[in-house]
Amino acid sequence: MSSATFGRISVILVCTLIPIWAIVLANAPTFQIVLPPIETQRQIVEELDRQMQALEGVRLLKSEAGKWIEEILVGMWGEKIT
Repeated sequence: MSSATFGRISVILVCTLIPIWAIVLANAPTFQIVLPPIETQRQIVEELDRQMQALEGVRLLKSEAGKWIEEILVGMWGEKIT
């Protein structure tokens, strides 16, 4: 859970592996996170969107390749190989 304002950001983390939450809670009144300018944030989001689209394309190709391999194996062996 986190709460944010544009000047100061108070962060509350719930962490099960590393007990960082205690440090964050102890410093919550003074803890600050500097955010990049909004245009930089937009550029980051656009780049991540492009990467996600590329990843979806790779997943689709993998799925199609699996289907083609299945068809080839069925054609060679006459039955579905499991």
